[in-house]
Amino acid sequence: MAWALYALLFAVGGFTLWYRGTYNVFPGQSADARVHWCNQNYDNYGGPALSLRQVEAGATSPVRVVGNYPPLAVHRDRLLAEVYPGPHTYSCAIVVYLRTGPDRYAGYELSGGP
Repeated sequence: MAWALYALLFAVGGFTLWYRGTYNVFPGQSADARVHWCNQNYDNYGGPALSLRQVEAGATSPVRVVGNYPPLAVHRDRLLAEVYPGPHTYSCAIVVYLRTGPDRYAGYELSGGP
């Protein structure tokens, strides 16, 4: 019976370390200066938060909600990104936006460039 407890602890510990390495936060925590989306890392360089209208005005393609972030946070926020029309819809955006408050979105730029 003790082996089952050790196996469970090992599995939970392994998952926690994987989650921390992937999302840069522990399960239950909110996002910080790095966001992981589309198998890429995006960094927030501290620019001012923008309204949805400002985000859309600076975009060259439609901006859509692509998910909630981080997935296991107590308070997940909407993650926005440009959705490229046409045959390359799988392409990852260079900038994503994370909701930080009512009609406020922080920009996160692709880490390491395109």
